Amino acid sequence: MFFKLDLKSGYHQIRMRETDVPKTAFRLTNAPYIFQSLMNRVLKQHLRKFVLIFFDDILVYNKTVEEYLEHLRVVLVLQEHQLKANLKKCSFAQASVEYLGHVVSQ
Repeated sequence: MFFKLDLKSGYHQIRMRETDVPKTAFRLTNAPYIFQSLMNRVLKQHLRKFVLIFFDDILVYNKTVEEYLEHLRVVLVLQEHQLKANLKKCSFAQASVEYLGHVVSQ
């Protein structure tokens, strides 16, 4: 069983002090690196155990319904970091999902 999360406006969720915004004429030039680092840091202890992350796309894989519920609870730590999901692009409790252009199934 899988669930897939897509974070809303990926790089634009990177927070910075208002006083620093004028120093970045075009926002952050290394935003992809910073955003990937942020995601890896937030979900570090779960990476490749049951979570895969590619920028704002998160795939969570589970063997049982119990694992699914526990992993869903764990991944919702994103809220504590003020990272918001685009619910229209998320999939929950799926036997197979498309992730990075590939169909993933059990």
